[in-house]
Amino acid sequence: MSWRRMMPTFGFPHGALPRATATLTIPAGQSASDALDTADMIPLGVITPGAWTEAALSFQVSADGSTWIPLYDQYGSEVSIPSSAIPTGAARAFSIALANVAAWRFIRLVSGTNATPASQAASRSIVLLGVRA
Repeated sequence: MSWRRMMPTFGFPHGALPRATATLTIPAGQSASDALDTADMIPLGVITPGAWTEAALSFQVSADGSTWIPLYDQYGSEVSIPSSAIPTGAARAFSIALANVAAWRFIRLVSGTNATPASQAASRSIVLLGVRA
């Protein structure tokens, strides 16, 4: 039996899930992006921009789009991409664990950790990739 037959297809033939992208922006001099409403897509990947002020990339979530909470995994670790993994001169793609984001209606990105946010020197556009909800 092939692995494709074992993968869930969510009602689409042969796992052909409809793809979606969204761009979130961290304004110059700030550390938090605008929000993604996940009613339209479930993010599964992120592409950091080629220009990036050295910092981690963390996540905040919200049930209502106005009260933001730092995102932690089931082990109590902050969900973030460490600054050492994000080059300052090249774009890089990262996967997002579905278990970390599937339950949340709104998601936004934070430059730095939630305990120590870091302002970006210029406006930064970050692409989220996923499947349509």
